[in-house]
Amino acid sequence: MIQRSFWALALIVIFTLTNCHKAQTVGLYTQNDLGALNVLNTDTFSIKTSTVALDSVPTFSVGSFNDSCILVGRTADPYLGIVTAKSFFQVTSPKSGGSRWNLSSYKANNQIRFDSLVLYLKYNNSNIRYEDFGQFSRKQANASNTYYQSYGDTTVPMKLNLYYLNHPLVKYQVLNTPFTGGLTAPYFYNSLISGVNPQGLFNTSSASYNPDSIYATTTFKPHPRSMPDSVILRLPDTLGKALINIALYQDPRGSSDQNFINYFNGFALAVDPTTRGSILNFNPSKSVLKLYYKKNVNGTFINQVEPISLNYGANSPNVINNTFFNQILADRTGTPLAGIKPYTPIPVYKTGNTTYIESGSGLMTKIEFPYLQSFFNSHQNLVINRAELIVQNKPGTYGPGFRLPTFLQLYLNNPSNLNVPYGVLSLDFVPSSPNVVERTYIGNIEYGYYHFYITQFFGSQVYKPFYDGTALFLGTPRTSVENSVDRMLINNPLIDKSSIKLRVFFTQTNANTN
Repeated sequence: MIQRSFWALALIVIFTLTNCHKAQTVGLYTQNDLGALNVLNTDTFSIKTSTVALDSVPTFSVGSFNDSCILVGRTADPYLGIVTAKSFFQVTSPKSGGSRWNLSSYKANNQIRFDSLVLYLKYNNSNIRYEDFGQFSRKQANASNTYYQSYGDTTVPMKLNLYYLNHPLVKYQVLNTPFTGGLTAPYFYNSLISGVNPQGLFNTSSASYNPDSIYATTTFKPHPRSMPDSVILRLPDTLGKALINIALYQDPRGSSDQNFINYFNGFALAVDPTTRGSILNFNPSKSVLKLYYKKNVNGTFINQVEPISLNYGANSPNVINNTFFNQILADRTGTPLAGIKPYTPIPVYKTGNTTYIESGSGLMTKIEFPYLQSFFNSHQNLVINRAELIVQNKPGTYGPGFRLPTFLQLYLNNPSNLNVPYGVLSLDFVPSSPNVVERTYIGNIEYGYYHFYITQFFGSQVYKPFYDGTALFLGTPRTSVENSVDRMLINNPLIDKSSIKLRVFFTQTNANTN
């Protein structure tokens, strides 16, 4: 009599993925029912990683205005070159209690006296607050437990210049891009492409101003973790007096935000060409222009202040065109990425055995698995239970000025346009966010680990008859891509086996005949 029995062995397979052109042995670690550990060295395969540059990323407020920021400065990154950030924004018409600012009852007999017009740039996510009155008087609040964002060397003094724009900001149409011929657009463009005439402002966009005509300037030592919590620029008195006259005489130019923007073009905020230290992150919703003046009340001149909000993105639906964006440009001269072209991957072995990620400028690491199909098609008795991808930063590339990204995100490409991140990869359900960095230190060296649960993706790929070009792009989440210059370096796993790991938990089934 022939008796058929079925049995299963539980296995954990750890594939340490390499991203060069050489193959690597895959070890199958088998636990039998007696507890003995057997190691089976089977088929070989390799993976590829490379660095991909996007042609641009939107940097205007396309989501919640709470996600927006003002990025300004210049830093010399020892790995990625010179990164420069400028911010372009407009301001709303002066209002008082939500209504148009009206001083018409005080226009006779010089009853209004101008004092000053000051721009306060508040560091992003700081809980320090000023209760200010008058030009520079203020009361300090508790400065404990502050959170800050800056990049580079904040010990270097920064000279910050404010320029007046030659024209109001206008969104660019998304035309003449690689995605207008039926090709798949990058994930970051999705909210723009859906429109009939898609428009946006990007890290490569600009607005004209006279660089020789500085509207206001200040030199300071950045202190995003301490008081004071704001950088202050004194604007020309002529502008402040002009704003008061609009309120005194109810000039139509101040009757609406749109009329005001047609009159007052807005600002460019840029670091002086002589400065090379850090890039700072300011909060546009908490930054403000303040006009200080005195008003005659029953024969006594009383101090007054009129706040004028910065006008940006989703918080200004009544304004034609978008009115806030950051320009983020990188000079890669002298780096392994010198000469990189958009959507043209550079293999890791051509960039110092390192791949790169940088928000703002649009650098991502592309990960390909070209030999998974051939391996699993030859091992069809393997049932996948779980797949995890673990990524570690390149040790020694972080310090006080350059911190690890808090989150990383996996994006999926599309076979119609293999070098473009099309959408966010759906991860397996887990009770907490697995792609948050886990930091450890060995001596003074910081190590960051990011875990991704990719069972669904892995299962969808391994049983295809052949490799169709499907790949993953590793970068930061959309809000970071559009509002930061977070960066990360990843070693070549052929040299550093801890840099990228793929762990696959599965069951092996066999049928024996007696």
